[in-house]
Amino acid sequence: MQKKILIIGYQNAALKNLFDALNFFYKKRIKIEIILKENFAKKFIENKSNVYQKFLTKIKPNEYKQIILGTSEKKLESNIFNFFNKKKMKISSYVDSFPNIKLRYKNYQEIPKNILVTNSFIIQEFKKKFPKSKNFYFKNLNMPYQNYLKKNFFNKYRKNSHILYLSSNLKKEYELQGIEKMINAKGQLGKKIIFLLHPREKINKWNFLLKKYKNIKIYKNKNYYSSKSFKYVFGVSTIGLINYKFIGCEVFYFNVLKKHYIYNLFKKYNLKLLK
Repeated sequence: MQKKILIIGYQNAALKNLFDALNFFYKKRIKIEIILKENFAKKFIENKSNVYQKFLTKIKPNEYKQIILGTSEKKLESNIFNFFNKKKMKISSYVDSFPNIKLRYKNYQEIPKNILVTNSFIIQEFKKKFPKSKNFYFKNLNMPYQNYLKKNFFNKYRKNSHILYLSSNLKKEYELQGIEKMINAKGQLGKKIIFLLHPREKINKWNFLLKKYKNIKIYKNKNYYSSKSFKYVFGVSTIGLINYKFIGCEVFYFNVLKKHYIYNLFKKYNLKLLK
């Protein structure tokens, strides 16, 4: 019987990215399955629960090479882990970003011992928050989704017909500092701007930009990985900036948050600081 990998959790964007990357790199040698929040009752997502949906009880660990559980601030993952842990099922906990690492594990009866991360900085942050994590097993996947993008969409020969700005789910005043610096940057004044919203943001938060700047268009749940009509990408602190660096764009960030931990990651992958 072919072994499978099961990905399960709340964060649709992060887990779908992992799903795409694993599907590509395993090239059908291993079947990848994914179960996202839409499959769970709202009560099970929001509240501690000892009542489990039937499909969880039917998951057999011997069918899977690995079971990967996402991490979020919801109670969904802790409910699932606590249930699986009681059944002595080995679970890998997937951490794809820095923020609120400790909060994500608040409702776990114990912290998972097998931790998958996307980069070494997350391991450093994890060890700071959980001193006993020296007894854990960390596996660094080394930016799996970004490498998937590079294999499929890399192109350094790009036009400059428009520019991209990626929002970071920040307060308006922080984001506006970056937008204004971008607009005033040499060679970008008057250029058409595609403003891509962070997945957690609502479009009406930024509708005022359409009146303030006539050359801005706002989109959500969209990417431009396959487009060759832009070469410059800007933003403040979203991991999405690294995605576009991996496909060959020139990517700039604004240090409006001062000593933000993600800036170490930006420096590692040669994103440019625009002062």
